[in-house]
Amino acid sequence: MPKKKKARVAEPEEPRTIVCFGDSNTHGADSESDDRIPYASRWTTHLQAELGAGALVIPEGLNGRTTVIDDPQENPDFAGLGGEGMNGRRALLPCLHSHKPVSLVVLALGCNDMKRRHYCDPVDIAAGMAALIADVRKSGAGPDAGAPAIVVVSTPNVRETAKCRSWGFADCEGKAKGTIAAYKALAKEQKVGFVDLGAAHPTGSDGIHFPASAGPRIAKAVAVAVRKHVEDAL
Repeated sequence: MPKKKKARVAEPEEPRTIVCFGDSNTHGADSESDDRIPYASRWTTHLQAELGAGALVIPEGLNGRTTVIDDPQENPDFAGLGGEGMNGRRALLPCLHSHKPVSLVVLALGCNDMKRRHYCDPVDIAAGMAALIADVRKSGAGPDAGAPAIVVVSTPNVRETAKCRSWGFADCEGKAKGTIAAYKALAKEQKVGFVDLGAAHPTGSDGIHFPASAGPRIAKAVAVAVRKHVEDAL
């Protein structure tokens, strides 16, 4: 008798890679302590759960990271000569090419640009985000060497506290509100996704970061925007 052919097992589909490129709130800084939020409670981990097996969420957060500014005063141990290590624009393209093909990039930067020493107003900060959007679009790091889709996450709706003033965030409240509005207008102009982080959850006791309990709500807000901008939505 002829041998029966073995049934072919279908290859599992590759998940869509989602890179979350941000600052300390993407890294998981805890507003209620000097520790990092445990992995299971970070918003990026909750985003993975929201999107399911069809996505691979890669957290790429760094404390002190700016949009396009070198900051020698921040994290001198690894900022590099002149503070280049804090400049998100310098790190973005190598990051995308290390994870390609990338279906979508979540850009969650701008809060550290508000530090008084950078002399940036909301228009300047939005211009920095616009430069990152342009870099993603010309990166060739998406599927078929195209451009990844983009979701812009606003700065938090920060509250000025003694702790965040010690980090350089004096007079940050009005600047944050202006930056959120500027990001919303930029996202509409550039036809990219937008998440108002301030509307998703209030900051914790330090005024800049979120408590661990914020993770699910932030993730849900980001997931809505991701699904709108990934082809064949997750």
